[in-house]
Amino acid sequence: MKSQELSDRYNIILKGKEVFSGLSQSEYFDIMQDYAIEFYQTGHPTQDELKTEVIGANEWQKQKQD
Repeated sequence: MKSQELSDRYNIILKGKEVFSGLSQSEYFDIMQDYAIEFYQTGHPTQDELKTEVIGANEWQKQKQD
């Protein structure tokens, strides 16, 4: 895996509201695993309720500077 891919960041949007931002890949995977378990147990959140934004490393660094 390229080092650039490792520095991508992730935002999670649930029902139109950003609930997590600037997550590392491992943080993102942990949270998505929790959502998967919740979906299995309750049926929510559905794929229509959950959205992921991937922020590339260069864009993330630019946002941090602003």
